[in-house]
Amino acid sequence: MFARCIRAFGYLAFVVSVFDAGLQAEEEFRPLPVVDSFVVDQTQTLSDLQKKEISEILERIEKENGSQMVLVIVPTTKPETIEQYSMRLAEKTGIGREEVDDGVLLLLAKEDRRVRIEVGYGLEGAIPDARAHRIIDTVMIPEFKAGSYFLGLRNGILALEKLIKNEPLPETKPASKAPEISTWEYYFYDVCFYWSWITYGIAALLGWYAAKSERYGWMLIWALVAGMHAPALWLFTHGFFAVYSYIPRLILTLFAFHIPYWMAGGKTPEWARSSSGSGRSWSSSSGSSFRSFSSSSFSSRSSSSSFSSGSSSSFSGGGGSFGGGGSSGSW
Repeated sequence: MFARCIRAFGYLAFVVSVFDAGLQAEEEFRPLPVVDSFVVDQTQTLSDLQKKEISEILERIEKENGSQMVLVIVPTTKPETIEQYSMRLAEKTGIGREEVDDGVLLLLAKEDRRVRIEVGYGLEGAIPDARAHRIIDTVMIPEFKAGSYFLGLRNGILALEKLIKNEPLPETKPASKAPEISTWEYYFYDVCFYWSWITYGIAALLGWYAAKSERYGWMLIWALVAGMHAPALWLFTHGFFAVYSYIPRLILTLFAFHIPYWMAGGKTPEWARSSSGSGRSWSSSSGSSFRSFSSSSFSSRSSSSSFSSGSSSSFSGGGGSFGGGGSSGSW
């Protein structure tokens, strides 16, 4: 019995130690750098002028081809391998366009003397693993051994740019064609268009007749019927959205009716004269309140628009994905 307890405690201690080691390994993973520019150098290896030159090359690649390439220099990736670290960083940053996945991460671990080219799914055809390995071995590492990190990184990026330019751009969706209109529909719309303008002439004649016969109310109703019946035809062909055409036609019909009405000597209706006094007082009070409201709202808008933040040509990942394509090297 005692021996069984000893074995059970020993097994439990082994499981706990393995689990604790896994937790410690996770905790020891180095935090990933924030990639907010095309060149991120945590080791101060590159000067400001060198970073600017490389950034201009990377910006040119994105502008001409749409593909995104980022250079990141870190002291070390330990306890992870450079492949694990590079994959985590590329996925988190989302280098490349979404669904096109045309991103490239060039990672240099200076103290580890390791370099990695991480290639997105969409560029694995243009930059196969063998090509990436050849660029590392023949272009970059010889310069690294000579102590010229800038030349090695710049020449490697230029070599990758040549491969990216050979990759055809993703096809764009063809623009949808507008539906063709048949001949009878064309004539139908044409007749409706010209007839709608004739109705304004009818409304004008009714306005002149209303002034002469002193029948303002009924003539106005008939003018509105004449001027507003045309959108009813559009209601059957265009559905609910034809309702919006009633508003401008209502305004035009009222103008077409009242201009000849006043020119022919028409008098102001009784109901309009009785309500004019109250209308003037209401308009003056509402006008003053509107002016006070508009001035206050304008001041609030101007104060809010005065806030601004400095903008810079920073990098922003497009949501690209990676599958482990690329190559690594050491010196």
